[in-house]
Amino acid sequence: MSRFTSTVTTIAAFAALSLGVAACSSATDANAQLKKAGVDISDNGKGLPATFPKADIPLPSLKLSSGAGTPDGSYALRYASTDAQKDSDAYKAALKAAGFKVTAESSTPAQAALPAGIAFVATSPKWMVSVGTFGPGSADGNYMGIAATPIA
Repeated sequence: MSRFTSTVTTIAAFAALSLGVAACSSATDANAQLKKAGVDISDNGKGLPATFPKADIPLPSLKLSSGAGTPDGSYALRYASTDAQKDSDAYKAALKAAGFKVTAESSTPAQAALPAGIAFVATSPKWMVSVGTFGPGSADGNYMGIAATPIA
């Protein structure tokens, strides 16, 4: 299994675990169970994980909606995005300025005109950062998702 597939699987497991635990117990109990499973969350999952490598990976200038660190050292972050193209371009520029190289992009002009559909992967010697925009959600608008995975 590839490291990216492993990260996506871990992130999905985090989401399922957090929903399942939250459905049957209080937020405090849910956080305790997630932490016991090795998930790094701050402020009930609404804050940047305490172990996030801020010195290695720049963060977008957007409002963080949720964040979690996984047991394998990967991170999943979700930011509110009002303009997918502008926000994606700004974050890509920040990553490049920090020494990351964009290694894959998936976006057409038609996709870029939508709130969803812009995606790219940027790598450094230590990290692979996968970025995608998605939305609009019926209740929660548009988002930029970021998955940061350590490179072994």
